[in-house]
Amino acid sequence: MHPPYYDYYIKLTNTDNPMQALRETWTKERDWLEKLTQEDLSKAYAEGKWTVQQVIQHLIDCERILTFRALCISRGETASLPGFDENAYAQATKDCKGDLVSLKEEYQAVRWSTVALFHAMSDEQINKIGTANNNATNPKSIALFLAGHALHHWNVIHTRYLG
Repeated sequence: MHPPYYDYYIKLTNTDNPMQALRETWTKERDWLEKLTQEDLSKAYAEGKWTVQQVIQHLIDCERILTFRALCISRGETASLPGFDENAYAQATKDCKGDLVSLKEEYQAVRWSTVALFHAMSDEQINKIGTANNNATNPKSIALFLAGHALHHWNVIHTRYLG
């Protein structure tokens, strides 16, 4: 159970196992992060497009927000959880430090926290249905979405920004 727009991202993972998806995706992400330079962070592929740094911060922000949703749903939250404006968040990241080492550390910390959260969930919790951004979803779908979402954006970074 998930919003229709999750389908594209979930298909990118080639699995229905959220732990496998998060771990395998992280292995790729870690390798890609190691190849980045400080100069790469300020690159944008066109005027008005996000920089590499903003894309990575977008991934971090999304992971934090969506894991919060997964936590709430897994614990039985019945209120509809709010959405967020990804473009406004990305715009606000222009004020972030822009330090490659710090960005890598933050990304790693967020992913490890995500893996720990989903690892601790029972089958009942990971499949519990809740509402986020006015859409029915469950933590399993959120985990798979996060993995596929990261793959999507890293593919964009490699093809449009650094390719």
